[in-house]
Amino acid sequence: MIMKTIKYFSLILIMSLISTHFSVAQDIAQPPEKIFSPKQLEMLEAQRALVKENRASFKKSLSKEQLSILSNKELSKSQKQEALMSSFSEIQKTLLKANRESVRALKREFSKSLTDKQKIAIKQRGKNLKESREKMKEYKGDMKGRKDKVKERKRNIKDRMRKGEVEKNKMLEAN
Repeated sequence: MIMKTIKYFSLILIMSLISTHFSVAQDIAQPPEKIFSPKQLEMLEAQRALVKENRASFKKSLSKEQLSILSNKELSKSQKQEALMSSFSEIQKTLLKANRESVRALKREFSKSLTDKQKIAIKQRGKNLKESREKMKEYKGDMKGRKDKVKERKRNIKDRMRKGEVEKNKMLEAN
């Protein structure tokens, strides 16, 4: 009987947590498809494609030593970056600079195509996303405390059940 009530209350708790999660998730900002025009979306896709292409061409230019720096598990991310940057040849440095400039040019072109209304929508979307991330962090932090409380309650119930069984056994032995 007690186990059934525990399961019932656990189910209610889980369902309430899930419904809370969905209500937080519904506060998410508008997707880019609703903010940007089809031409602007194409421009964004072109930027992504260019970045991927630039990365691939740059990776092809890396030497075996540079690749070994990247795959070294003993170095931290910042150490890898520092070691890699110091090992670049002049050709690789100019390639990186050219890649950065081409992406910046596309970004400037995209920024010029934005209307004031779109700029406001983008800022609002950024604020909304930041707020939803903060809400999720708070929610996850609260979840840990809630989980600990549920575990504590389960332990208390088990302890009480054991004590009850011990007392019953003592009473039976006394009779």
